Amino acid sequence: MAKSRNLSEFSEYPVKKLEKFSNTTRLVIYLGIILIIVVPIIYFNFLPKSNSVTKAKKRYSQLIKKLSIVKTKASLPGQKQKELKQLFDLASEVTPNKNHLPSLLKSISFAGKHAGLEFLLFEPQTEIVNKFYNEIPVFMSLRGNYHNMGIFFNNLYNQPGIVTIKEIKMIHQHTGNKLITSCTVAIYRFFENPEP
Repeated sequence: MAKSRNLSEFSEYPVKKLEKFSNTTRLVIYLGIILIIVVPIIYFNFLPKSNSVTKAKKRYSQLIKKLSIVKTKASLPGQKQKELKQLFDLASEVTPNKNHLPSLLKSISFAGKHAGLEFLLFEPQTEIVNKFYNEIPVFMSLRGNYHNMGIFFNNLYNQPGIVTIKEIKMIHQHTGNKLITSCTVAIYRFFENPEP
């Protein structure tokens, strides 16, 4: 029993010592003891976790930004493809397809006759295949005055589709004010499945 009495005296000893101090001093001592216990717990347990949470939040926001950039870039090919399809559709509307080519050639011939020109030669050439379009050259030789040639070229310019006039040669005939004009009219046609 002596041992248990000594233990109880020992456990009461610090409390009896604290009773001698004033209430304010005791309060400061209790707060100091609590701080000595709580500060290391906070410092070693909560602060490292708080730092890792802050780092995780920062990493999360960086990943969200990267994800939005990737989503934007991923949507661009689809947008570009739509834009290219719209441009191709527009070009297809402006340029003739194989079915419309004979009527376009007839309208070119009609434009020359309507301008008062005489066709000496009207010869479609072999189609020239390019990457995204074909060029159909038509060699023609015409007779008429200079003013009528201008009307004819203007009529070609106003044709539906893309038509260019190349290699224009005008020779003055010695009789009258007539010119013999030779030129190549190029008609452009897009096609849907270009060869690689």
